[in-house]
Amino acid sequence: MTMQRSFSTGSALPLEPIEPQRSEPSFDFNSVLKLIVLRYRLILGTTLAVIVVTLINVANVTPQYDATALVLIDQQKNKVTDPNAVLSDMTIDPVTIDNQLQVLQSRDLMSLVIDRLRLDKNPPQVSEPSLLSRAEYYLKPANWFGSRVSTKPMSSSLERRQQLIGMLLGGEKVSAVEMSSALQIGFRSTNPQQAADIANGIADAYIQQQVTTKSDATQKTSQWLGDRLQQLANQMQVADADVQEYRIANNITGTAAGGTVLDQQLAQLNGQLVTARSDLAEAQAKYAQAKELQASGRAEDLSQVFQAGLIQQLRSQQSELLRQKAQDLNIFGPKHPKMVELESQLKDIAGKINDEVIRVVATEANDVAVANARVGSLQASLSHLEADTGVQDTAKVKLAELEARSNSAHQLYQSFSEKFKETQGQEGMQTADSRVISRAMAPNVPAIPNKTRDLEMSVAGGLFLGFLLAFAAERFDGRLTSAEQLESLVHLPVLTSVPELKGRKSDAANHVIEKPLSTYAESMRGLELALAHSNAEHKPKTILITSSVPDEGKTTLALSLARVCARGNKKVLLVDCDFRRPSVRKVLGLDNSKRNLAGDRTFEERANGLLDVLSGSKTVEDAVISDPQSTVKCLLALRIPTDPTDILSSSAMQRFIQTAREQWDYVIFDSAPILPVNDTRILAPFIDTIAFVVRWKKTPKEAVVAAAHSLADVKARVAGIVMTRADLRRTRYYGHGYQSYRTYEKYYTN
Repeated sequence: MTMQRSFSTGSALPLEPIEPQRSEPSFDFNSVLKLIVLRYRLILGTTLAVIVVTLINVANVTPQYDATALVLIDQQKNKVTDPNAVLSDMTIDPVTIDNQLQVLQSRDLMSLVIDRLRLDKNPPQVSEPSLLSRAEYYLKPANWFGSRVSTKPMSSSLERRQQLIGMLLGGEKVSAVEMSSALQIGFRSTNPQQAADIANGIADAYIQQQVTTKSDATQKTSQWLGDRLQQLANQMQVADADVQEYRIANNITGTAAGGTVLDQQLAQLNGQLVTARSDLAEAQAKYAQAKELQASGRAEDLSQVFQAGLIQQLRSQQSELLRQKAQDLNIFGPKHPKMVELESQLKDIAGKINDEVIRVVATEANDVAVANARVGSLQASLSHLEADTGVQDTAKVKLAELEARSNSAHQLYQSFSEKFKETQGQEGMQTADSRVISRAMAPNVPAIPNKTRDLEMSVAGGLFLGFLLAFAAERFDGRLTSAEQLESLVHLPVLTSVPELKGRKSDAANHVIEKPLSTYAESMRGLELALAHSNAEHKPKTILITSSVPDEGKTTLALSLARVCARGNKKVLLVDCDFRRPSVRKVLGLDNSKRNLAGDRTFEERANGLLDVLSGSKTVEDAVISDPQSTVKCLLALRIPTDPTDILSSSAMQRFIQTAREQWDYVIFDSAPILPVNDTRILAPFIDTIAFVVRWKKTPKEAVVAAAHSLADVKARVAGIVMTRADLRRTRYYGHGYQSYRTYEKYYTN
């Protein structure tokens, strides 16, 4: 089924197979110019290779020729290897130059040349030295104990080898170039090609010997470090075991706050004792007040202080009887039976009031006794616990010593481990202290009369072969190089092309802040505009940035887009959803070992990220950190969960996305690549729009098609493709109908 190109808003990718399309190259002038611009290195390299081969083939053998190779003792150091190498680099001084000249004339080096060039089967053709040459040879003290050049027939294998070494030493001539660190290695032979080969062989063997010496030293050091590292590992395990056994033996159990269980219990008992003593003092004060009121006969005040309701009721009844007595006394007189009954009732109420006062005082006395007993019990427990704490404090001294030993063992092991890794990293990466800057060439002789024609033909043939190879390379190049090619491949629009920032791979996202008028910043604004208009009905607020494979630049793109979207006081949240390889913190330049923006805790101590928000232990406001370069807030993936797919498909994740959509103007998700894992396929259906990242001339077509199918299977709303790290000056040759980048680059400040 043929797919129809559709750039509809928020449309999902089609499910039908997407077949890559090839356009047959034409042979007009523009195509040839394009081929030359894009493949000029291949064309020139092929032409030069053909010329070199031709020159070697037309070289003529002459009776006697000298060939010279030039070796430079290099002062430039290899930055890839560890600067603290096992063997130090060679210094450059007159003594060192003389020493290297002696090495170049050593018998061991000549033996390596014989094996390298197989000179035992093809002996060097050295002429009989002249009388002057013999005198010059023997006048050098370094040659007094050397082998004399001999042309006598060779007998045994050992004698044959010694004679070959002598012939090489006799034909070799080494010297230092004045006012430089270069060494000339010359060889004299009746065969010009053999002279060049032997001179180059001596130079190559000299460099190989330097590399071999360093490699042997590195291997021996690495073996010793490995043995020492095993010993330190055993010591570290013993030290850790001693600490743990001592803790168990002395019942020293740590708490989350950093102290011990006994310290925590002691603090709790102290708090309880303070409270109990306060309660005792209060009870004693109330008891003393009750006794005083009892002694003074102020029962009414006692009922008001201690809330004695019965006393108040009895006092009310007493008052009523006294009022009635005063009223009836004038009518009936004191002897009347009714008056006698009133007197009896008053005495009875007075007795009840006295009994209630006694009960209240007794109750307060009991409260004092109970409070006093509690204080005594807590004091006894505290004394016992303080005794245990004193014993444990004594044990802590020994524990601190054991822990110090353990920490020392860990530090020593870590130091040796780092050195061991550095030494292992140097194996196979050893570089010589010298390099060949000019290889010996066979001398030119007029052996072939028409060398000019051969040279012209080699140039023409090299150019023709170079064009054929360039055409084949361009024809079968499977890399994505233009927006039209991408749109034709997956039927999605290319939202923007992000230019390559040479030399700024690690901090490319800072470019939108430092140079807001650059092409890079303009591409980010174009991407923001394209995403904002990808859905005409509902403006997307949640944006997912993903790619087909790793190292496509999606994290840098996500941060750059977030910083551009944060203009105009917009609230932007950048969420790192790549649990398996979280990179947002690295791109932000926030090292885990450094203090955070508040300066109080490291990220490991803070440990608040997306997982904390999803688990409900932290809110988004508590977990986010601020981008040092903008107002963007970042929610990082600080820990790797056991099953990221379960986290991304959880209801908590869906609630988080919905809440973030309501609280923020833009929520940008940096997700995992599509093909290696299923994380993005799980997250994509919940996002408003998706930007699919493809790296210019890097991402394979098959990977782009497979990733597009994966997004289509889950009905993802893909806004389009973002082509990253593009060379804008070269992309015009891959596209159609575009102006040269130079015609409008004046609008930017790169």
